[in-house]
Amino acid sequence: MLGLVRGMFVSAKGNAYKRSLLSQAGRDLKRAMELALANAPDTPGHEQAWVLAESALEMVGRTMHWNESLVPVQAALRFRVNGGRWGAKR
Repeated sequence: MLGLVRGMFVSAKGNAYKRSLLSQAGRDLKRAMELALANAPDTPGHEQAWVLAESALEMVGRTMHWNESLVPVQAALRFRVNGGRWGAKR
């Protein structure tokens, strides 16, 4: 999910509101992963990880319309994976 959020951030050039939400969602997802790895299930730290992850997904949901295409996100991710080269093949 974090990779998808990063791709959404890159593809949201020129939309400061969307980028702000996605930036916060990315930070929350990163923190959630750290907490989940550092805390056993059924502990307060692990529960906090779930709360952060759910909050992040809610923020991501506010950035997309139900019928909005993810093609620009896919293109942004492909660009990043290819080391910043458009059309590069692996």
